Amino acid sequence: MPHTIAAGQTYRTCARYPLGPARIRITAYEPGAATADAADRDSGAGCVVLVADLHASPVHDDGTPRTDGYALTRTLVVLSEPREHQ
Repeated sequence: MPHTIAAGQTYRTCARYPLGPARIRITAYEPGAATADAADRDSGAGCVVLVADLHASPVHDDGTPRTDGYALTRTLVVLSEPREHQ
């Protein structure tokens, strides 16, 4: 099941021996695009990831662990200014 991808989200690798960064933060994504811009959480180096490799969970629907791609760990939440109660 697809999930919403947005700038500010943090993902960690699902691979035991990753070929790329272990943790990434999405820096830019256009809805519907095949790729997203990201940055290595440890070094800050920029990279591009396939949207198909970004998952909401580190496990498949049947409960088996994923062995590739990235799993969502945190979403940046932007809070609005407090409003007065009416």
